[in-house]
Amino acid sequence: MSDTLFVIDLETTGVVPATAGIIEIGCVAVQSGAIVGEFSSLVWPGREFLGPKNREVLAVSGITVEEVLDAWPLREVRYELRRWVDGIGAAVPYRVTSYNVAFDAAFLPEPFWTRNRDDAGGGVWSECVMKCAARDLAGKSRLSLANACAILGIEQEDAHRALPDARAAAAVWLALEGRNGGRSAPR
Repeated sequence: MSDTLFVIDLETTGVVPATAGIIEIGCVAVQSGAIVGEFSSLVWPGREFLGPKNREVLAVSGITVEEVLDAWPLREVRYELRRWVDGIGAAVPYRVTSYNVAFDAAFLPEPFWTRNRDDAGGGVWSECVMKCAARDLAGKSRLSLANACAILGIEQEDAHRALPDARAAAAVWLALEGRNGGRSAPR
C-alpha cells in the first residue's frame, strides 16, 4: 500500500446527493508526515442543484452562484484532479480519506478515483478522520472538524471552504498520528 494519503473535502449545495451537487473540491497530498501538494477547484453543480433551498446551504461556504457559473462540471474536475494525483507519484492503490468519509464518498461517483472504467487501481477509501478524532479525543461518535482542531491546537482558516478544510483534516490526521505513534491514522 502506498505511503501517500490524499485528504479530500467537498463543499456542496446540500447534504443529500440526490438533491444537491458539489460546488468545490479541495484535496491535499500527505507523504512522510507532511503536505506535499494541494488541489482546489470550483465545480459547476448543474442548474438543478441551484434552487432556493440549495442557495441557502451554498451561502454557508461563502461561495456564490456567480462563482460556480463558469466552473467546470464534475467530470472535467475529476480529470484535472486525476492528473494532479498522477503528478504526485503515489503508488497505486493510494489511500484517500476525508474528515467525513461517509458524506464525501456519497457525493463522488464510484469510479471517481480510478483512471478509467476498467482500471482496478486508483484510490481506496481509508478510515474516516472524524472517527479517529472522536475515538482518540473525545470518546464520542462524532466530533466536528472545528472542535477537533480546537482540541489539538490547530488553527483553522476559512472553515467551510474545501481546500482549507482538507488542510485542517490533514493536520488533524497528522496530529493524531503523532500523538499515538501512527495508531490513529486512517488505514
